[in-house]
Amino acid sequence: MDKESGSRRGLTFDPVCGGVILDSDLANQFFDGRRTHYFCCAMCRRLFLDERRARLKLEERQDLSRPPS
Repeated sequence: MDKESGSRRGLTFDPVCGGVILDSDLANQFFDGRRTHYFCCAMCRRLFLDERRARLKLEERQDLSRPPS
């Protein structure tokens, strides 16, 4: 991040559609606890979150179905 302006340097890409995000400060954002994801629009953010939620739910079910070690 640029300390003076607070904006990120370099190109940022939407992880859903691959669109280039020119100003990450104005982009739709989601922080997952480790990193911030940037999206070109609310629909791409929603698709990302829905897929992430489904993946986490599946992983949770797989963990519950494993026998204890």
